Amino acid sequence: MQTATLIDSDGIEIFYRSWLPAAPTAIVLVLHGASEHSGRYDAFARALNGAGYAVYADDHRGFGHSASQTGIGKSGPRGFDGVLDSIYAVQDLVQRLPKSELFTEKASAADDHSPQTGRRITSSRAGPLA
Repeated sequence: MQTATLIDSDGIEIFYRSWLPAAPTAIVLVLHGASEHSGRYDAFARALNGAGYAVYADDHRGFGHSASQTGIGKSGPRGFDGVLDSIYAVQDLVQRLPKSELFTEKASAADDHSPQTGRRITSSRAGPLA
């Protein structure tokens, strides 16, 4: 497992984790639920690695390591729209990775632990994850 951060469009530092198998065949972007963080998905991500999936998961604004700037449970600038944009930033980062370094075949999936978030993301932004 690796960790890194990115800066979202509001200047908030977003923490994320990646679990990368030797020869991934697809990427899964895990979106945690309320009062959680990406670290809770370590066992799940490792199981997906065993099946050939690369896994990425961020700590949404207000949760886990990303809460240091906004405060625990607080979304920060632009509220939930800001949270969505930070999720998109992680998605965009993953999509920009050279396909030759990640895939043996193109595929993608999303595991959304919070159904309300998934519906909002699906309805807010057109296009598949990959």
